[in-house]
Amino acid sequence: MLVTFAIIMFGVSLAVSSLITIRWTGTTHLGFWVKFLIAIGISIVFMSPFVLRFPTSPLFGAFCNGITYVAYFLFVCIFLFFCFMIARDVIWFVLHFWKHIFPSPFLPSAVLRANVGLLVIVVILATYSLYEGMRVPDVKKITLYSDKVQKPFSLVTLPDLHLHRALSGKKLQRIIEQTNALKPDVVVLPGDTIDDRANAIEDLVPILANFKAPLGVFAVDGNHEIYVGTQEAQQHFKATGITYLYNEFRDLRPDIRIAGVPDIQSNRVGRPVDMKKAMPQTNAYTILLAHTPKMFDLPDNTADLQLSGHTHGGQIFPFHILVWMAQKYFSGLFYKGERTLYVSRGVNQWGPQMRLLSPAEITYIQILPR
Repeated sequence: MLVTFAIIMFGVSLAVSSLITIRWTGTTHLGFWVKFLIAIGISIVFMSPFVLRFPTSPLFGAFCNGITYVAYFLFVCIFLFFCFMIARDVIWFVLHFWKHIFPSPFLPSAVLRANVGLLVIVVILATYSLYEGMRVPDVKKITLYSDKVQKPFSLVTLPDLHLHRALSGKKLQRIIEQTNALKPDVVVLPGDTIDDRANAIEDLVPILANFKAPLGVFAVDGNHEIYVGTQEAQQHFKATGITYLYNEFRDLRPDIRIAGVPDIQSNRVGRPVDMKKAMPQTNAYTILLAHTPKMFDLPDNTADLQLSGHTHGGQIFPFHILVWMAQKYFSGLFYKGERTLYVSRGVNQWGPQMRLLSPAEITYIQILPR
């Protein structure tokens, strides 16, 4: 999987860098080798954040996190510039050759002005998205109703915490404080809580012990727990007093049951999802933690409420489009008969600590008798 991802990213980086170079230098008199070196430079910058994830990163020592933030910022700038450049040029070509209302898209002075203007817009958007990604998320409140619930019940769902070396411990603590201030009965972590090797997050994991919920804190595997090692993730949960659910359930009250299954990708590593085992027949209102939203459609899923994450709501526009195409359930509430799915945009980020038109959220859900 890692090799496949590397090959895909390398191919994407070459395509992106080549097209950007053509639109920046195609109307100039620069030689082929100069253009070639510019394209290679853009490709290296585009790939640099992912290279920093490999074991070579400790070579940078205390500067690793700062370098990672800069690398991801530049990566997002290149990504946004490429996407908006393509959209701009399509419109520009159509309006010039069809309506004849813009100068030629091959006129050097016009291309230069358009590129500089777009670059300024991209840097502004990237700076704003960095602010959005680094701040503590706002609280989103949702109220649901059920005949199965005898008295009010509340929870906070925090999928996609993504504990990794570039995450600030202060931010994590503030997220937990914000969660505790809501005084939920339960806190749930529906996957992608752990996203780095143990030695890289040894200062972050103990902070998870600060959650306060009278009926407990529960977690399941997301796809990133599978990537870094499910056994290691379980050890982190156990050490911080978090109950890990693997095709299991707990009865919190006579009328409330919480269940958890691993991410669907666990089937590939010999840890199959077992909905029947996780949710034996009951009259209690069943809340299922399942990281990937499309697990809502799995046979034997009888949960009254499924809590998921995974999509990040696209995280950085216009990446939303690809996520929306790949995920039937993008973000928000979905219904199937009496069953409900809530897909959170996530409380943190993967990769760039940046968000554009998809703010992170701390989700407070209250379930009331109907």
